[in-house]
Amino acid sequence: MAQLMLIKATKDVIGIFEDTHIFSSTELDKFDLVQIKGTREEIEKQTEDLVGLKEAWKSKTIEWTLESPEKKLLWTDGKNLKEVVERTKYPVSYVNDNFVNNIAKSSVNATVIIAEVKNG
Repeated sequence: MAQLMLIKATKDVIGIFEDTHIFSSTELDKFDLVQIKGTREEIEKQTEDLVGLKEAWKSKTIEWTLESPEKKLLWTDGKNLKEVVERTKYPVSYVNDNFVNNIAKSSVNATVIIAEVKNG
């Protein structure tokens, strides 16, 4: 089992811990704690896969240059890679026993940069 530390009002995941972790009284007062099946590593991988943050670069030229390529941070909706324009402090929340991609909630993060990415 793993434990999630959540902000009470928003249910944003701010930490993932093993079930053996002992929280302070301050942490217990300020945050919600939820036990979830899986190890800390498995849950971290699950949340990383949900958001799928990746960096992409676009070269301005194919010639040698001293200019840096354009770089963008992207997230996946499971099919396409989209630009992260507005990054949330906590990319995942846990609501009704499900992880939610907070980056996907923002309409400004909807521009597709690379279409139809094949997984695997």
